[in-house]
Amino acid sequence: RLPALHWKLRKDIPHGAGLGGGSGNAAGALCLLEHWVGPPGADAQQLLRLAMSLGSDVPFFLQAQGLAELRGGRGELRLASAPAPVAACVIAVPPFTISTAAVYGALDAREDTTASRLRSDPSAHPAATPGPNDLTPAAQKVEPKLRDWLRQVQDLAALTMSGSGSAHFAPAPSLAAAQDLAVR
Repeated sequence: RLPALHWKLRKDIPHGAGLGGGSGNAAGALCLLEHWVGPPGADAQQLLRLAMSLGSDVPFFLQAQGLAELRGGRGELRLASAPAPVAACVIAVPPFTISTAAVYGALDAREDTTASRLRSDPSAHPAATPGPNDLTPAAQKVEPKLRDWLRQVQDLAALTMSGSGSAHFAPAPSLAAAQDLAVR
């Protein structure tokens, strides 16, 4: 018999922004349940299957080791990884959301994507350099307002879309530069 559990979740990461908030919360919940229900790591493959059934980014958050990673499959395939750079970053979130399922549905499978190139040569990815995000054209197809929003902010910084959008990010050379960019 499983113990009764009750917890309250406070969500600060915007929904539909491609920042992994829901997936991170799901992975955190799985870790809490694993802790309360049985010995940690008792059946890692079963936990991974459950994570995959909840969403493609959940395995990443469940298995993340503090690395910058490129994942494939349903998030369970580590295609490339590198030490996560210590850097300041600005995240810009437009005033609308984009459905992850719709973006993947609009993705043209015939396009030569970074992920397909990396399956044959994972070392080809410059992990410390953001972009390009192969989902950007599909996100702009799903939500045409994204293209207009980018036109308004593109003069401020070179932005890269996060996940399946709508949020974009720009690395900055220092915390002061990030704060200045955020104000602008």
